[in-house]
Amino acid sequence: MGSYLWCDHVCRWGFYKGPNFISGFSLICILTFSISFALYPIVASTFDFELAYNEGWNAYHQMVAATGGDIYHNASPYVATNYTPISFYVVGMLAKLGVDPITIGRVISELCFLALIALVGISARGLGASSPESLFGSAMCIALLGAYHREYIGIDDPQFLGSAVSLLGLVIYAYTRRSRTRNTVTLSVLIAGGLIKQTLLAVPIAISADLLLRDLRGGIKFVLQGTIMALVAALALYFSFGSTCFSQLAWPRLYSVHEAATSTTRYLMTAGGSLPLMISFFAIYARSGRNRLALIYLLAALLVGAFLSGGAGTGSNMFIDLALASSIAAAVIARCLREDLHVDKRLIAAFLLVTVYGPALRVPYAVEELLEGLSGSLRAAQVSFDGDLDLMANYRGAAFCDSPMLCFRAGREFLLDPFNASQAIRLGRLDPAPLLEKVARGELAIIQLSTLTGHLFGPPLSGGPDVEREFRSLLDQRYRIARTSGRRVFYVPR
Repeated sequence: MGSYLWCDHVCRWGFYKGPNFISGFSLICILTFSISFALYPIVASTFDFELAYNEGWNAYHQMVAATGGDIYHNASPYVATNYTPISFYVVGMLAKLGVDPITIGRVISELCFLALIALVGISARGLGASSPESLFGSAMCIALLGAYHREYIGIDDPQFLGSAVSLLGLVIYAYTRRSRTRNTVTLSVLIAGGLIKQTLLAVPIAISADLLLRDLRGGIKFVLQGTIMALVAALALYFSFGSTCFSQLAWPRLYSVHEAATSTTRYLMTAGGSLPLMISFFAIYARSGRNRLALIYLLAALLVGAFLSGGAGTGSNMFIDLALASSIAAAVIARCLREDLHVDKRLIAAFLLVTVYGPALRVPYAVEELLEGLSGSLRAAQVSFDGDLDLMANYRGAAFCDSPMLCFRAGREFLLDPFNASQAIRLGRLDPAPLLEKVARGELAIIQLSTLTGHLFGPPLSGGPDVEREFRSLLDQRYRIARTSGRRVFYVPR
């Protein structure tokens, strides 16, 4: 009753005047969420310390691509390339202009974040939402990506680039009439997205399912054409990189059904508060084709995210499609409430408030982090990283880096891919003995590990209990601590 009266007061104040209310509310949300969630990672991206583990890992491969090398041919058996290739060569091509690849990757991430915001609004418009309602979808995109996935804003990582290309495929599908040309263009874009990040499955599944429900024969043709085009893309990879490409893409990693269930439940508890409401609404009013596509995308994103989140090393990025689908769904539901059901304005206002409630709760924390960063924490992190880099420069030779970016900035050869190597060692697919022998002989000039308890990276520390004990024993015998700096600890030979 209290919420109803509050919405009634809001409406009486003139905050709701037809579509203008949604536009005004959306603009307030865009301003609030942009400052709270997006400003900090964008400012942080202007510094040169490591923002994410993948940054240095990507930079090494991007520089190989820049020199025309084969990114799937690694000199060290402890290095893997388990991403599809397009992003490496896009950044590598730009790096030829003399720009740092990490900087390029960060700028691309920020541009793709903006593209995702726009594409969500365009997608909602294609599904029948009005301009104000589409604007609200874009506001929700900032809210959900910023509140729950902002670690991917402004980092050198292909996630947002692939997501933007994949969502472009949905836009093409929503805006164009059924034809062979539309299918070819849509599938080409979706395959390009998969060649940037191979885990982007939600949009292709959603489009295929929607077509199969609309027109079984046409849907089967679409799926068959997509299968043929995917096989052609696979052949192109084979002729470009050989069979090594596929063995690298299929690099072993642990998978846990329990972890998938736990990660999904955890994400839904924090970020999916309005998801059951959206799914229930669409299930009731799915007779509209536009509502059905929004529902299919929501369910596909949820199921794909739930499945992929069981893999070791996965994070919130497995649910980025769910955030995009939820943003589009919010705009489509607002349209349905207004246009199809002709509900009271106060109910629409209540729906908008409930939808932004979860992200809004995270605004104070985000603002606090922003103020702390602007007042000196970002600069302090840069000073710490520079000190670590200076230490690394004093010990020339082979290096063991838990932080690939640290070794990359120090100009060291990429001898060790901490996460992927540790996964293969733990699964018995990679022999840790040669690496342990280097440690036993003191051949590594410097070893950098994480100070975090239970840290997943840094083989052979996470290569299993026996390997870890042996590594620790050899480390104590042959090395001493030279520096401890925040989350990094450095060992040098005795």
